[in-house]
Amino acid sequence: MSTALVNIDVLTPEKVFASTGSVEEVICKLENDVRAMEKPGIDTKAARDELASLAYKITRSKTALDDMGKEYVAELKKKAGEVDEKRRLIRSRIDALKEEVRKPLTDWEDAEKARTDAHDEAMAEILGLSEFSVLSESSDAIKQRIARVAALAGRDWEEYADKAAVTIEDAQARLTNALTIATKREDEAAELVRLRAEAAERAQKDREDAIAREAADKARKEAEARNAAAVAEIMRRAEAEKAEANQRAHEATAKLSEALHEQQQTRQRTTAAAGGKASAHRAKINRSAMEAFMKCGIADADAKQVVTLIAQGKIPAVTINY
Repeated sequence: MSTALVNIDVLTPEKVFASTGSVEEVICKLENDVRAMEKPGIDTKAARDELASLAYKITRSKTALDDMGKEYVAELKKKAGEVDEKRRLIRSRIDALKEEVRKPLTDWEDAEKARTDAHDEAMAEILGLSEFSVLSESSDAIKQRIARVAALAGRDWEEYADKAAVTIEDAQARLTNALTIATKREDEAAELVRLRAEAAERAQKDREDAIAREAADKARKEAEARNAAAVAEIMRRAEAEKAEANQRAHEATAKLSEALHEQQQTRQRTTAAAGGKASAHRAKINRSAMEAFMKCGIADADAKQVVTLIAQGKIPAVTINY
């Protein structure tokens, strides 16, 4: 037995939810029926239970109507899904038929677009090749741009021929002018590098020449110093040798004087000797004097010359006694 206040058995989803005003009628009838009932009090437990039962029946009525609507919506959704599937089939099949019929035209349009796009892209590339900062490109890079423009100029431009001719002519003029500027700039830069290299080379040579002059001057001064030192050493040695020679001569003279004195005494003792022995005696005396000089370190020729000069009376205050 249903505990709902609404008689669900006499209602159908279509009658409640599909007809205009049906829901309002059902709710109004329920409200009127409940409000017309005699309500129990709350003084006794039985009365309170009866009031709670009435509230529960109202809730059950709501649940029954809501479940009916839920089932009705589910059915509608199922039917809507079937309709949507058929719609998708319609769209797919008919679109495929349309594409099948239109394919030759579509292929032609695609090919035509590809053809015109290729012309537009080539035109844009030519414009791009001629648009750049002259200061940022080398002459070799500009030559490559010129070569690329020439290659693009050789394509079949079809209906773009007139427009392409103007664009190509303008690009070639700009690139030629840019090449002239870049070449001049590079030539000037190369000349500047050359001049700097020559200046650096001259500066290096001047430094090397200065170093060489300084080295030569230093060597000359050192040589002069060495020569001066050598001369001074030679003079010192000469003076020393001269002093030594004078000392030896002095000593030799003293010895000679002594020897001559002895010879004179000897000559006086032998004065009575035969005249034939005088010459031999003189030679012997002279020889003895010369040997005395030689023993004192005087060379043979020098000793001989000294004895000869003394014997000839050319040495003042010195004589040989025979």
